[in-house]
Amino acid sequence: MIPETETLLEWLKPKLTSRELEARELLKPGDYEVYSTKLEQIVLEARETFVRMGVSGMIRGGDIGIGLFTPEGDLVTASVGTFMHVLGCQLPVKFIVNNYMDDPTVGIKEGDIFYTNEALYGGFHNPDQMAIMPIFSRGELIGWSGAIAHQPETGGIEPGGMPTTARTKYEEGLRVPPIKIGENCKIRSDMIEMFTNFIGRAPRMQELDMRARVAGADRLRLRIQELARDTGNDLLLGLSAKMITTVEEAVKSKTREWNDGTYRSVNFGDVLGQEEGLFRFYITLHKEGTHVVFDFTGTSPEHDAGSYHAVGHGIPGWVALILLNYYFPEMPISSGVLANFDFIVPKGSILRPGPDAAVSNHPPLCGVMLTSVYNVLAKMLFSSPLRQFVVAPCSTGAGINISGVNQSGTRFADMLNYPLNTGGQGARTDMNGMDAFGFHMSPNSKASDLDEVEEARPLLHLFQNLQKDSSGFGKYRSGAGTTQAYIVYGVPTMFYTTTGRETRIHISTGLFGGYPPSAKFGVEVRNSNVLEKMRRGDKDIPTNLRELITDRTIEGEYIFEPNMRPTRMLKEGDIFTNPVGGTGSYGDALEADPIQVMEDIRKEITSHWAAQNIYKIVYDIETLQVNYSKTKELRQRERLERLRRGKPYEEFQREWLQRKPPERTLKYYGSWPDAKKVREIVRL
Repeated sequence: MIPETETLLEWLKPKLTSRELEARELLKPGDYEVYSTKLEQIVLEARETFVRMGVSGMIRGGDIGIGLFTPEGDLVTASVGTFMHVLGCQLPVKFIVNNYMDDPTVGIKEGDIFYTNEALYGGFHNPDQMAIMPIFSRGELIGWSGAIAHQPETGGIEPGGMPTTARTKYEEGLRVPPIKIGENCKIRSDMIEMFTNFIGRAPRMQELDMRARVAGADRLRLRIQELARDTGNDLLLGLSAKMITTVEEAVKSKTREWNDGTYRSVNFGDVLGQEEGLFRFYITLHKEGTHVVFDFTGTSPEHDAGSYHAVGHGIPGWVALILLNYYFPEMPISSGVLANFDFIVPKGSILRPGPDAAVSNHPPLCGVMLTSVYNVLAKMLFSSPLRQFVVAPCSTGAGINISGVNQSGTRFADMLNYPLNTGGQGARTDMNGMDAFGFHMSPNSKASDLDEVEEARPLLHLFQNLQKDSSGFGKYRSGAGTTQAYIVYGVPTMFYTTTGRETRIHISTGLFGGYPPSAKFGVEVRNSNVLEKMRRGDKDIPTNLRELITDRTIEGEYIFEPNMRPTRMLKEGDIFTNPVGGTGSYGDALEADPIQVMEDIRKEITSHWAAQNIYKIVYDIETLQVNYSKTKELRQRERLERLRRGKPYEEFQREWLQRKPPERTLKYYGSWPDAKKVREIVRL
């Protein structure tokens, strides 16, 4: 009964009925403009209801989605949060419509409440929980409301909902297909008991966030019913159809401006589950007229290292994330966005493993894949009228899941949203990226307040600030990312996990000569004396990552490791860090404006070393006054040195093709270099 990937991919495209298309033609002048704005305000109100009632960090930060859907499940409009969530939410709605509408044992009635988190039915990974409600007016089903957000606990083999050690879905915890959990607009008590029993590490959070989802969906349902009483059902059905088809036609108009052709991009990652290991994403983009195909053939095969897999039907949501953020920013969010896009996601690949594979870390994995999407779009659009929209990949961040018993004696499991929501933005063709701009999946979200985190969680912040030299260097640098250091405080022990996706390989590459960002490695200081120093009022407490690891004014055992860290226990006073970092830059660093680089030095975003050795600027280190003639001379010498070091492409290619990584790094890559499957994966 689980839908096939091809079915789910087809469901992402709108399929309007003749009734809806006929109703669209009945709209009077001004109806579309007035009532589409009303719908946008209604979903915004529902989103605010959801945020205000939730308690977990992701919901409080706004990493959520509220969507209105047609009676058949097509997305009409949404308020986000997270773009991809609402696009994916229409898949469980369509599953309910296709399977339960005429099923006498389930059925669909006024006031029903459905709920799901199983990724194979349309989500992205099991932490994404959705509440779905039908909307009736005058006895007719006129739509659906849906509320979705990441829940930071699933009851899996590790705390935090994204177990890196899970090798099968049977180790990931809660996996609920679309089921009815309430009737007459009330959640059933036995359903609440079932969910909180399963989410035993954070039962209070599960119940309150579950009720928040339902409240958001219900607020949307009520407001649509009120509007339908004033307008009639036909106007709303026609309006919904027109909102979808208007976006569909606008996307077609935009894509006509894209350059026809075939474009390719390849990108690599170095972490899978608990282990470091090379893998690749390969994208071929075919574009002709208004039809666009993303083909992921050539991507590494599925593996048995852990839960770093995706689900095939989730890939369009990642592409839409970039399109809606940068290439179609003025367009409303609806299923019309993907109407003229097709996706080829090969079976047995890391993006579409077998049905028993663990997929908890779908989002971190696809953070790597996004770089290839950014790059292939940049290749296609650089010489088009849309060149000004080209952007380097955004920072993919690194999530921190924490769990245990807090200082108030309450069991908890949560994801810290400050690290996720403060990554650097990619550089553009005419400007720097934004510092600490947000979360690539949810650019409208906010970073949580430091005091609020310390009040609710057993943590003190040693520091959280922009990380110097975390930007990619270029003509236009990327936005700087942040680094945080946390001290376990107020409890004997606490558990944490980080879901990083790069340590040795920079996945966020620069564009057209731009540099990648700095490395993102993990640091712990165990058995530290930091709390003693703070109580004494010592003045040599570090205020950034560089001071922490070089000055060593805090005593303790310093541990350096990959940015991905499986769940481990820390004691009170232990320190752990999480570098989010910047991302890719644009253009040659020798073309950067020296004044802008000096300003970045003043803001402690760029170091003197980078200004002198990368940007090749000559200046007074005290006053930061630039010597332009000597800078021009130094940059010209560097260009000549590049020519001296260079070699013809044919010669470079002959040497390059002879190289091969060590065998130990290719365990999960597939065959070298084409990444084809070389062994069978058996899951029990």
